[in-house]
Amino acid sequence: MALDVPRGTLYKWKTGRNLPHLNWLLQLCCLMKVRLIDILCREVTIDEAAESIIRLESAVAKQNGYKQRYNLIDHDRTEKLLLVALNEFPPQSLKQVALQIGYSSFRLKVRFPQLCKTISTRYKHHITTPFDLEKARRIIRAATKESPPPSLERVYRRLGVVGQPDQLHKHFPKESRIILERYKASRMRPFDLDRITTELKAALNEWPPCSKKRFAERNNINPRVVFKKLPQLCKELSEKYRIYCKQMRAEKHETIRKEARRVGIELHSKRQYPSAERIQANFTILGIEWIIRQVSKELLRELGYV
Repeated sequence: MALDVPRGTLYKWKTGRNLPHLNWLLQLCCLMKVRLIDILCREVTIDEAAESIIRLESAVAKQNGYKQRYNLIDHDRTEKLLLVALNEFPPQSLKQVALQIGYSSFRLKVRFPQLCKTISTRYKHHITTPFDLEKARRIIRAATKESPPPSLERVYRRLGVVGQPDQLHKHFPKESRIILERYKASRMRPFDLDRITTELKAALNEWPPCSKKRFAERNNINPRVVFKKLPQLCKELSEKYRIYCKQMRAEKHETIRKEARRVGIELHSKRQYPSAERIQANFTILGIEWIIRQVSKELLRELGYV
């Protein structure tokens, strides 16, 4: 048995904004196998009933091969990630934070209204905060003597302010013009094949290796031009950087696996079932769910749960 409850109605039940009618209550009692008096006396909450509907519809959708209507929110993990987002700089918008966590901003607002309001307020204050003129003056003056000369957009990003670089022209017209002219002149200079070849060979011996894009930015040249002139060296640099990234990713995954095993064994020692959800609740790193699921399955087999 499954209840075809609209999403808006379901969340009103969960947040206490509305209560189900009697016909819904009777169907909930049948679904949860509880007495109506238990719900009326608060022994079974409406929030628990709503969660039961979500779990049931998810199981039915999975059994029938359909995409589930609802994705259960891991309350503890999501709250930790929102708290981490509150300490990030520059701050992100609520929409960006929701995209990283994997839920819609609407669902986050319903479950964590105060945290979401704080994130939105912090982001709005950040994008409307005026320049720190003294800090901007120091950065811009240093950029006028930097070699290779940076672009105006890159200088603006160093200020840590969201917006357009037009404000630099408004507050520092002379310095902005110098930065722009130096950058254009460096882009228009002829390609020094001997110098770039020497720099590229030196970059092959660097550790950690740099990417082709980073090398081009460092020497203020177009990466396409470098690849066209020196394809073999560029391929070697890209391959070395790819291998380095693969090693770093493998080390990160191994660290996560060890930590997940430690958490799972600790849960087992406390006589708690080491499910993937419980292990995941102790993590604040994004994008590691599949590793935790693998570790959880391994632990369940090793500890004799399955």
